Amino acid sequence: MRERYTFEISTRDLEGLWKVVVRQDETFMRNPDDIARALVERWIIGNRRQLTGGERIIVRHPNADQRRGDLHMKVRVRVFKGGLDSHSPGPVAIAYLGHNERDYPTARPVGPRSRLLSRLRLPRQRTGSPTDSVAA
Repeated sequence: MRERYTFEISTRDLEGLWKVVVRQDETFMRNPDDIARALVERWIIGNRRQLTGGERIIVRHPNADQRRGDLHMKVRVRVFKGGLDSHSPGPVAIAYLGHNERDYPTARPVGPRSRLLSRLRLPRQRTGSPTDSVAA
């Protein structure tokens, strides 16, 4: 069944605030989660030069906890039921494009070089001020 949905595509600026770049309505035959995912994919195709790589699409229910510190979102798509002038007050689906901190694990050296580095004896670091070492 075809239904009218309003969608809003926002990007995050340098201060971390969302800036709406597109707000319009269309008629869709999909469910809201699929609409949100498709709109993010459409944004990716049109803006591929702005991507750094490693991003993933995250679709969430609007009532889900959004305060996860390990998620770094660049693009947000919110889908509202109804037309542009008379849509629902809250979104029925939200999708994000971003990356998760777990996607970029810190690398530990592996192999012969790591064994060599663990055997190196590096000079001790001084912890006091430069005047502590002056002889009296």
